[in-house]
Amino acid sequence: LILPPSSNECTQNTTSIHRLTFYTFLQNSLFQSPEQENEGFKLGSMIISVGGNAVRLAEKLQFSFQVIKDAKNANLAQWINDSNQTGKWSTEESEKLSTQNNIVITEVKVRNNADKTKFYQGNFAMLLDLNPGMTCPAADVVTFIGTVLSIISLLFFLVTYLCSKPLRKSEHGTILINISCALLCLYIVFLMAAYLKSVPALCGISAALVHYFMLVYFMWTASEAVFLFFKLVKVFGNNMNYFTLKVALISWLVPLGIVIISAGAGYRYYYNSNYCRASGLPFYLGFISPFLAIYVFDWIVFIVIMVSLCKQSSRSANVTADNGYTFRNNVIIAAGLALVLGLGWGFGLAASSHNINALACTFQFLFSVFVSCQGLLLLFFHGVRNKNAKKVWGSWIGSYRRSYTITMSMKPGEGDAVHSRSDQTAANSQHTSSQENQPSVDSSCEEPSKAATTEEKLIDEGSFDAST
Repeated sequence: LILPPSSNECTQNTTSIHRLTFYTFLQNSLFQSPEQENEGFKLGSMIISVGGNAVRLAEKLQFSFQVIKDAKNANLAQWINDSNQTGKWSTEESEKLSTQNNIVITEVKVRNNADKTKFYQGNFAMLLDLNPGMTCPAADVVTFIGTVLSIISLLFFLVTYLCSKPLRKSEHGTILINISCALLCLYIVFLMAAYLKSVPALCGISAALVHYFMLVYFMWTASEAVFLFFKLVKVFGNNMNYFTLKVALISWLVPLGIVIISAGAGYRYYYNSNYCRASGLPFYLGFISPFLAIYVFDWIVFIVIMVSLCKQSSRSANVTADNGYTFRNNVIIAAGLALVLGLGWGFGLAASSHNINALACTFQFLFSVFVSCQGLLLLFFHGVRNKNAKKVWGSWIGSYRRSYTITMSMKPGEGDAVHSRSDQTAANSQHTSSQENQPSVDSSCEEPSKAATTEEKLIDEGSFDAST
């Protein structure tokens, strides 16, 4: 502890004595803040307790600490008591002066320095941030842009699948619709949580929703893995009665129970000043544990399916002798499977657990690309490359072209004469029917019948959806 020269100045009473007390605590049993521990803060030095009217005369104090870990993330903190008989460590009025060989020299402003006659007592220690925010601007930009594009893509994807009866009635289409709904809700709540850190109640609610929709999404990826295993590997002898109904109840209700139990353990675990997500015990038991179990299961099913498909492709390649096409086809299948099974989420664990900043930033960038752009990739693999989805889009384009052609072909003032023309057509209908045996017919009356016949033919051929 370094006291400034002003501490030796006498007060108005020249007979006063400047006293100084100095204690050290090797353990933090008396200075615990569970919220800060959940946020990743930990004491990195002994606790120094300083008191006396000599300290009261000082405006600033300087400390020289030897921290137990890397000093780059260490800041001098003083213990602040609150009205709830608890407290926390505050680094607001401290400033780091120098750092060398884990020796940190810092300066802190003495709090409540108005009355210099009172006895002052302060507790100081070095606070380590074990989870410092890594500066990776490229990953942040990719995350925001990819999330916005994925939200738009998922909305377009859902409308397409809901407008196509073959897609929404199939079991695989139903699973993809539920995956898209969970992923869409997750993206929206994630963007909301990024701007609600300053409001504790809303931050806690958004953190619980992020926890819930993440678990729902992973449950549906596990359901997709089971479905693909029975359809592509174990083709015979499988019982798939009411499969989508069963997995829907499990995938939407089980995560709800997990979030309720986690929130019941302590709502404070869903809020801190740095981010809006679960932390502490609910984070590890209520999120990381289910995620790891489902993630490992998805990888096992992915490997089994790809081995089975490669065996089938090798047998067919021996017959067709087209190895290049077979390889490209297997790569596309592998990419599509990895997408719907959520295998790209593993980069998040690598980014959060790696100690090297450069590699962690690389994994963070890969995580941002594969996760934030997942909605866009889902639209490409299961929308653009799907024949039924193309039929729906073709019907939309065809309807727009017909309406645009009719609008452009109408002359100015022609719209006002529509009713008169329809009356004239109705009046001449009997005369037209009497001349149906004549070989010559007006070409203007023949065009609507051709258009109607063509539309009926396209609907019958499946190019247009009947409901649309």
